Amino acid sequence: MFLEILGTEAANLALKALASGGVYIAGGIPARLKSILEDGTLLNSFVREKSRTTFLLSTFPLVVILNPSVGLIGSKAFARRLCQK
Repeated sequence: MFLEILGTEAANLALKALASGGVYIAGGIPARLKSILEDGTLLNSFVREKSRTTFLLSTFPLVVILNPSVGLIGSKAFARRLCQK
């Protein structure tokens, strides 16, 4: 049920922002659910089979980031850019 809700909300965000570059899901929960992410529930909820938005949503990449340090990596890159100015 959690993955269905996550996929639906990711789709809502993608449609609101017209996220043609993709929707990236990160954090501790998706990383812990790696084994059940492969069953397709998240992707099916994101694409919304038999919906008016299926074609548009199927063009948006859905990426689950499994690296637990992604926040620190992003902060480090941002700090480097600030120091170069």
